[in-house]
Amino acid sequence: MKFFEYLAAGLPVVAVDAGALADYGHVCDLVASKPEFVSAVDRVLRGQRPDVAECLRVARRHTWEWRTREMLTILEETWNNHHAPTIPPLCEPRRSKAG
Repeated sequence: MKFFEYLAAGLPVVAVDAGALADYGHVCDLVASKPEFVSAVDRVLRGQRPDVAECLRVARRHTWEWRTREMLTILEETWNNHHAPTIPPLCEPRRSKAG
């Protein structure tokens, strides 16, 4: 979550490419070595960074509120798929008047 908090603050992010952030390479600099890290920080310090508006857009989708909503949606869908609601009959069946 710190990654998204930094993006939300409008800060440029340089991170080790650990796989978990692979989908976010367009809003940060992902590096694999110490020299790449130094070069990426140097670029950021010279003002070369991903588009700030895009970084903020991505960050808005990864707040605690957003994650909680996503989890609740998944739980609700799972519940509904495994516990189909029973629909009561519109009227009670007629019973014969046996005597």
